[in-house]
Amino acid sequence: MEKYIVTKEKFEYPDIGSYESYGIKRMNGSNLTLQDISADQAFVSHLAHEMNEGEVDDIHMFDIVIDAIS
Repeated sequence: MEKYIVTKEKFEYPDIGSYESYGIKRMNGSNLTLQDISADQAFVSHLAHEMNEGEVDDIHMFDIVIDAIS
């Protein structure tokens, strides 16, 4: 069962305007959500898929995302 899903949100900032960005939400346990990871849906979907395949514990979620975008 998937525990990480991709979320889509619209953000608006006075300096840069509005844009859509994708995040990852943990569905079981903590319901932790990391917003605004990337505007690239394919990148975030792949990351969520890899986290599901690896059965990543939510304690590692932030570090994995940071490593992926660095």
